[in-house]
Amino acid sequence: MKSTLLFLILAIHPLSAALFSYSGALPGEDQRFTLDFVVNSNNPIRAETFNDSIGGFVPVLSLFRNLQLFSVAFGMPGEAVIESFVPPGDYRLVLTVLDNLPNGPAYDDGFTRDGQGAFTQIVFFGDGPYSSPFGDSRSPNFSLQLTGDITIPTEESVPEPQTVTLTALALALLLTRKK
Repeated sequence: MKSTLLFLILAIHPLSAALFSYSGALPGEDQRFTLDFVVNSNNPIRAETFNDSIGGFVPVLSLFRNLQLFSVAFGMPGEAVIESFVPPGDYRLVLTVLDNLPNGPAYDDGFTRDGQGAFTQIVFFGDGPYSSPFGDSRSPNFSLQLTGDITIPTEESVPEPQTVTLTALALALLLTRKK
């Protein structure tokens, strides 16, 4: 019975961490890339940019829990990284260009550069768009990875066939043992 119960627990709760990768380009310096996700357990999560290696803008990562600011990381110098044990719940990760920071403790407070268009060339005395604090012009490109015991909600959430199959098999085994 113990081995069947262990099998059932392992089938329902996988032990591996998920890895999600995103890349793209921000359409403007005052724009944001936003990612909503759910943390399933008290395990670490890691969000990391790879902008510097692709010539992209200097990044800022802002992590919100239940739309309240939880953590901020700057990519100065290099990449922005948030690595932390976080409680289970709903989160929003926001990627912005350096100097476009959360205005307050709530996501709805907006960001400091909302509606300002191209601001880095003026702020950092840069050579062109998406300027770094060193004045060099960068691209709008970004690359981001998120890892941990997380799920990304979709409009239509359907369980993976493997989990359904394994759960059905475990339940069938339990039911046959009772007879």
